[in-house]
Amino acid sequence: GAARGVRLRITSARCSGARFDLMFRRLGGGMTQAELSRLPERRLAERLYSSSIDKQRRGDPGGSTEDYVRALNIQAKMPSCSERPAARQYDDAFRTLGEDCFVLCLRFLGRPADIVNSSAVSRSWRATCSSGVLWRELFALRWPALRPAEETVIPARRD
Repeated sequence: GAARGVRLRITSARCSGARFDLMFRRLGGGMTQAELSRLPERRLAERLYSSSIDKQRRGDPGGSTEDYVRALNIQAKMPSCSERPAARQYDDAFRTLGEDCFVLCLRFLGRPADIVNSSAVSRSWRATCSSGVLWRELFALRWPALRPAEETVIPARRD
């Protein structure tokens, strides 16, 4: 009984910390974990999340919700990094795998559905599979006669 209660409290604390880290993951653009943890906004939001959990356990759902919403509002106002452009993600995967291996992977996968299904392999491969550059190239291979029309209709999609 008592040992189980202690274990549950530790598990809950770990879950709370993991949830907070995931929620603030979007801030990782060039900042180290130590730099992120020193942001006053992050420390305040951490305290509010912890307070929200404590108030919920003590039977104060209104106070818990208030602290939780305050923490979410702080998080929403914090800066975030922009994602890398799709072309760069594609280039990174191309360089990492090497030309021969990359082409072999695409030939092996063949169908677009296979490429989509393979996106679970890794984060970098998922980024590659989601790249507009890759899909434009696959489109051009599948329907080469339509490429000039696509570039005329949607000029922003030109590389």
